[in-house]
Formats: sequence, structure tokens, C-alpha cells
Amino acid sequence: MADALSPAQRRVLVALCRPYKGSSSFATPATNHEIADELVLSVDAVKTHLRVLFQKFGVEHLPQNQKRARLVERALLSGIVS
Repeated sequence: MADALSPAQRRVLVALCRPYKGSSSFATPATNHEIADELVLSVDAVKTHLRVLFQKFGVEHLPQNQKRARLVERALLSGIVS
């Protein structure tokens, strides 16, 4: 799966997961605005990358409030993001 990600998608995924680094299970994924600021992207560009990531990780069918957390969970469990 990691080789199926573009470098930009990987950067967005890592930024999304960053709040979980060394944190408890009560962390929440980074917001679109936080990711945009960190990566110097527009919020719309972040949203576009996240839509593709949701599809690639098979979470696009989940309710909006669950997609981001499940994407982080799958990225961490798969080892794509450590």
C-alpha cells in the first residue's frame, strides 16, 4: 500500500497522524487547516488528498465523523505511518 501513495499523499497522511505520535489513544487526527499550515498547502488541496486516501484505505463509506480516525488507525496498523 505504501508504494501506491504519492509523495504528497504520504505527507498529508503523516501530518494527519502526527497528533498520535507518542500520545494516548485520546488523540484526534489533525484538522485540514492544521495539515494545510504544516505542509504549506491550501485546505482544498488537503481535502482532495484526503478523499483519495479515504478511497485507497477503504474508509470512504464510513460516516464523515469516523473517516479520519479510521484512516489514521489503518495507516498506523499497516506500518505505513509509524
